[in-house]
Amino acid sequence: MKFFIFYIFIMACLVMSPCMEAIANPLPGDPALDLKRAESYFRVNEYERALHFFEKAASAFKVQESWKDYTRTIAGQAYTLAKVRKYNEAKILLDEVLSGVTGKVGKSEEVAMVYYVYGVLLDYTNKPEESLSMHHKALDIRKSWFGEIHVLVSESYNGIGEVYRYTLRDYIEAEKYFKLSAQVLEHMPGETEKDLYRAYFNLATTNRLMNDFERALGYAFKAAKVLQLITPLDMNSFIKCQVIIANIYYDVEAYETAIRYYRKALSLRLERKDVSSETARDYTNLSQAYNRTSNFLNA
Repeated sequence: MKFFIFYIFIMACLVMSPCMEAIANPLPGDPALDLKRAESYFRVNEYERALHFFEKAASAFKVQESWKDYTRTIAGQAYTLAKVRKYNEAKILLDEVLSGVTGKVGKSEEVAMVYYVYGVLLDYTNKPEESLSMHHKALDIRKSWFGEIHVLVSESYNGIGEVYRYTLRDYIEAEKYFKLSAQVLEHMPGETEKDLYRAYFNLATTNRLMNDFERALGYAFKAAKVLQLITPLDMNSFIKCQVIIANIYYDVEAYETAIRYYRKALSLRLERKDVSSETARDYTNLSQAYNRTSNFLNA
């Protein structure tokens, strides 16, 4: 009997020991999976979660000395930090990877991503000339890797356009680069609709600022049409299209049509219970359009 109890005890220890070892020394996570999770959260603006997984992936890739993956991860982490306005932290990461890692990976597509993100960061912090320099470095590397027709080449053109559009306010140069961005995507098969929407929307707002309302309206309708090819529909972007269309019709004094698009935008906002400042602005614009048509009761 004692022997039987001792035998059971020994077998239990043998069974339990791997479990206890696993608890004491858990298997490391998959950094490639963590990177995918981080990038997925970034795309849907879940920045805190994105940062968590970028940090996990970066630590693991550094231990593994997987420098290309590490560079890509740091670029994503820095981009996320820039989105949440932690500009100094983003700059430290980008400087670190450019000074310490680029020699190990050469002029790779991952290094191009670092330059692109640095361009965005410098644009956010109102350093347009330095931003353009970084964007052009990214563009040159991307062209050397992918040729002219690639979504990342289009992204670089768009980044340069945004510096001219929003920071330097050079609308002619901005239009040139937004057109290049759109032209690349128009020649590409596959899931590039969101990027093409952004190019068309930027062209619509830029042409409106240049008082070329006919072109602006054409691009705004193109942006809305492209968005409707995406499932699920990006409702925030679709509402922005309705608003820019309404604004352009208001600019050309087509007030009744402007009213129709303002009402459509507001209807979509109310369905989503949107009480943001954008909703308030749409109501103000709608009221002004009613006033222009002498419809004071609705105004």
